[in-house]
Amino acid sequence: MGLGVHVVVPAFDGRLYVISGASGCTHTLDLGERSYAQPISADLSGSGKLDLVISTMTGSLIALETETFAHPLRARSAVSSAALNRPGALLEGGFSAHLGARDGHTPREVTGKTFDVTVYISDPASKRAVVEQQQPGRYHVSLSLAGAEVSRFNVTVPGAHVVHGLKALAARSRAPLRLRVTNAHAQVVEDSLILTFNSAFYRAIKWLVAIPALALGAVALLPDRRGEMSGRAGGGAGGGGSSMLPGL
Repeated sequence: MGLGVHVVVPAFDGRLYVISGASGCTHTLDLGERSYAQPISADLSGSGKLDLVISTMTGSLIALETETFAHPLRARSAVSSAALNRPGALLEGGFSAHLGARDGHTPREVTGKTFDVTVYISDPASKRAVVEQQQPGRYHVSLSLAGAEVSRFNVTVPGAHVVHGLKALAARSRAPLRLRVTNAHAQVVEDSLILTFNSAFYRAIKWLVAIPALALGAVALLPDRRGEMSGRAGGGAGGGGSSMLPGL
């Protein structure tokens, strides 16, 4: 395909047209089937080269290998994982980010005035950049809690990054912690985690109130049971005395 921007267009005549943005020259490839869907570009085989996927009107999928090196921008323009309705999704090029361990994002209990969180960034393209002697990517990280931004920083390498000393909410509440990471190519990936604050403290207060009440209820039932037992004992003794009178 060569260097520069190319426009790839399928047509109803069964051909795939590749138009060079630099020269305007058009190259054609006979697919043998009609197609009107937009071709998809991605590195399907993991070879580092860009592949084209074309769907036809008969339901076939045609994969074409090119000599162009794969790159996140060549695979897809700036896009957010939230736009794909997949928070924490893996974008083309392998770029992804998430909060904490991948354990189903169960709600996390926060105790204390501050808390820490780990941001994981994965980007295989950064390794390819080192091999190709390019500058490493820069990642802009933003964290927001209950709709307000609580941390913002930049990192130059992917991996695990621990954010210390985030301020917890004072009142008993439940709020989402949202992550937004943007790479050097304007690709955006987002993730979220539900946090609960001060719920353990209120549960302790609930039990402090409930336990004395349960104890008082148990004590209140004891005299009634003792009265029933003494009444039964007295009734048995009286019945025995009356049965003995006729024998005297």
